Amino acid sequence: MGMAKLQRRAKFFCIVLCAVVFGAVTILTVKNSSEMQTILEDSVKAQLISISLAARELIDPTKLESYNSPEDINNDAESYQSTLEQLQSLQSKVGARYILHLKKSE
Repeated sequence: MGMAKLQRRAKFFCIVLCAVVFGAVTILTVKNSSEMQTILEDSVKAQLISISLAARELIDPTKLESYNSPEDINNDAESYQSTLEQLQSLQSKVGARYILHLKKSE
């Protein structure tokens, strides 16, 4: 009987140990996943800021604010087209889907 009791204790200890290891691995995986998500969000945010700053350098804000209608763009077609091409080049270089300009409306 002593040997059977020892074997049961060994099995119980093994099961408890496996449960503790499984729990620890699960907790570490969840924590790591959360940290990776935070790192990814920060990386995307930094990339967006970087693209925005690069795009801002290509745009003349005075001219951009003067475009209030398609006619205004047509009257300054050469400058507008040049800026548009530079922005499209930036878009392809950084792999962005869109580069948008948002303008306040009165």
